[in-house]
Order: sequence, then C-alpha cells, then structure tokens
Amino acid sequence: MGCAAEPMDMADWRHYVRTVATRCKGKVKYYEGWNEPDISGFYSGSKAKLIELQKEMYQIVKEIDPAAMVISPSPAAAGVGYLEGLFELGLNQYVDAIGFHFYTGAGGPEFALTKMQIIRDMMKKYHCEKPLLNTEAGWSIESAYAKDSQGAGVDTEKTIPIERAGCFIARGYALNWAMGIPLWCLYRWEGGMGLREDNNELKLAAKAYQSIGAWLIGAIMTGCVRDADGTYTVTLARGGRTATLVWNADTTVDKAAPSGFARGTDVFGRAVTPVRGKIEVGETPILIE
Repeated sequence: MGCAAEPMDMADWRHYVRTVATRCKGKVKYYEGWNEPDISGFYSGSKAKLIELQKEMYQIVKEIDPAAMVISPSPAAAGVGYLEGLFELGLNQYVDAIGFHFYTGAGGPEFALTKMQIIRDMMKKYHCEKPLLNTEAGWSIESAYAKDSQGAGVDTEKTIPIERAGCFIARGYALNWAMGIPLWCLYRWEGGMGLREDNNELKLAAKAYQSIGAWLIGAIMTGCVRDADGTYTVTLARGGRTATLVWNADTTVDKAAPSGFARGTDVFGRAVTPVRGKIEVGETPILIE
C-alpha cells in the first residue's frame, strides 16, 4: 500500500524550525510559537493547524536545545477566547510557558490586571502549571521631535506623553512581578513606541525604565497591596533593608511618611521630601527608603 507524500507546508515548517534552532542553539533562550495568531494579518490558518505547528516546533527545539524555553503562540490583547481554544486542543502538552500580549491601549498597566487573572484562572482550569509570560506590551510614546507621532501596535489608540509613559513602564514592571509574571518583553526600544528618539537620544521614559530596573533587580517583593483610595504599595527587601514603592494611578493623595523615613526618589531621579509629615503620591512611582 502506497504512502501519500507529506504535505510540503509541514515539511517546510520542520526544516525552518530545525534550521533556526540549530543556528541559535545556546544563543536564544525563548522561542515563541507564533505572533498574535488571532489577528488575520499574522495567521490565516485554523487553531487545529496551529497546534500541529506548535507540536512540531516544540519537539524539534527540545531535541536540538533542551535548555531553551518554548512559549505558546501569544494572542493579542483581545485574544483571551482564542487562547482558550488552543488549550481545548491540547496546547499544554507542547509548551514550557504560556505567552500573551497584555496591551492596555492608552490606559495604564493596571488595566491588564483583570485579564492576567482571567488567564491564570484559565490555566488552572486546564491544569497548566507553567509560567505565564507577558511576551509583548507597550505604548505609543510621544516624541520630542514629532509630537503627533503614532506607533504601530495592538490597541495603541493614542500617543502617551513621555513622562506618563515612563510611569506606565515602571508601574507595569512592578505589577507584572506582583502577578507572578517573570518576563515582560517591553515593545519597544526605538520608533514611535520606543524609548529612543529617531536621533538616538533617549526619551525621558528611558530614565524610568532604568530606575525601575535598579529598584527591582536583586530585590525580593514581600508585598503588593492597593488600599481604599487606590494607592498601590509594593514592599521590597534587599540586603537587609526594606524599601516601599508607592503610586496612585487614579488621583493624587497625601500619605503619611513612614517612621524612619530617610529619603524618597521618584522614577525620574527627583528627590521627594515630606511636607508636614506627608508625601504627595500620584501616578509617578516613588521609592521610599
């Protein structure tokens, strides 16, 4: 009995994945199955076909580079239902982590928290105990040289002022960590959604990116709460010392300076000094030490 020839699309896919994984072995740590397959401009096949592609990719990458992490296809911000459809088809068998693009349009990172919890609950439903990663998210950031610049990207409805974008980025990293998301791929470094101007100068938002990295890397997050007036308080421990990161995304409030207050610094490197024992807390994150 004769055997039908293997469809060329799958043969080509295997060849492509094997070539990339072989060339990048030891250099690339993460392989994402597909970019935003729920958007027709990026993928036009069925969910069942995407699972076939993911299975082949997973097996080949693991054969060539067992240390690499294979991430699921990552839907765009509106793709929660699409992701569940992939789980129903057995996605959990062919991934080391689940990816999702937690864009929030023109809103701050707080708008992603509900969706993060929905996907966590979905993962629990399908007995997926693997990491959840934010494999792409960002904002269209105003340029000092082109005030009306717009950046391509999912749900980027309007350009965000440079300083506000820096606040969003800093708060986003703290909140992703608080939600147990170990990786956020900020989109992106250059262009209308980037931290760098077209003339290679860094936007002010890059200062916030630098500051939040310095504050979080090497620290242990011991708490993250939101109080009745909407103020977030993130407690960090590092080297035997405790620091507190605070902000309020909705309004500006006066908060009592903690006992033993030594100094306060916002994400742009500006000193924050209590006035009559109070600290003014708004959308700009402040580190209190």
